[in-house]
Amino acid sequence: MAVCLIKTEKSFLNISSYEEHKDLIDRCIEDVRECLDVKPSIQFMGKTVSQQRDVGFFSNESAGYYYSGKLTSSKPLKENMRDLLAIVNIQYNSEYNGILVNRYNDGNNYISDHSDSENTLGDSGVIAISYGAVRKFRIRDKKTKANVIDIPTTPYSLIQMGGNFQAEFSHGIPVEKKIKEARYSLTFRKHLM
Repeated sequence: MAVCLIKTEKSFLNISSYEEHKDLIDRCIEDVRECLDVKPSIQFMGKTVSQQRDVGFFSNESAGYYYSGKLTSSKPLKENMRDLLAIVNIQYNSEYNGILVNRYNDGNNYISDHSDSENTLGDSGVIAISYGAVRKFRIRDKKTKANVIDIPTTPYSLIQMGGNFQAEFSHGIPVEKKIKEARYSLTFRKHLM
């Protein structure tokens, strides 16, 4: 059962357990573990910098995932990921065609506050499934920059950012130096390119 943590006139954020698909999620993680690009470079404020996480984009339909001035080319979806993508699409009545996988190797890895580009996403919004270490998923109001909520990303939890969420809020995974284990996120998106 989903719990609504944020609701505005135009957007929402829900969280729920996806533990009923634990075995399939475990197999997906095994499939991608060796396929991720280690700290790939991006353009940030006119400079080339290394991301503070490992990344892979998996899709059989999209050329890749474009963000921060760089195209991350698609890698083929393996059977387990195709199965999980189909389950999410049926359950959420969506048409996702790709899964972005982020691996945060420990609490020193992070992603700064950001909003996903609505230009490359369909109307379905974004869904993220967590695996591994519990990390803070920080939500900020885009206008005021104020913290709205820190959500603990427990293993097999699913976060849905829907409606106009990316226009109203930013999200990120802050540094937490005490965390020594890895966290993965499987982020479901409909890419239009």
